[in-house]
Amino acid sequence: MSTNTERSPWETPAGRAEPMTDLDEQAIKRIKAQKIHRWHLNLLVYLIINAVLVVSWVVLAATGWSHYVVTGIPQDFFWPIFTIVIWGIFVAINGYVAYRGNVYTEEQIQRELKKLP
Repeated sequence: MSTNTERSPWETPAGRAEPMTDLDEQAIKRIKAQKIHRWHLNLLVYLIINAVLVVSWVVLAATGWSHYVVTGIPQDFFWPIFTIVIWGIFVAINGYVAYRGNVYTEEQIQRELKKLP
């Protein structure tokens, strides 16, 4: 097996002294693919829930019920903006970690190596 010693320190698993092997590289690729897959699922849930909230806002605003649901705010106030922005920030951070995060623990790699054929 070949080793890859050209990794920068932040791409080397935490606590690992020996160089990376091909199996380690495969394990890291699988871990990264799992992170990206989980992020895609999170993004899908985010989009669906916020679409439902926006549709609810449209229906409530069109029927005049938004004024009765929350008093003290203008009837045409776009209240789904709170979940869109706040939750969107966390989804964006999660996406950054999934695509750009290069920190893998030795435990994650060993757990993934056990799953490899």
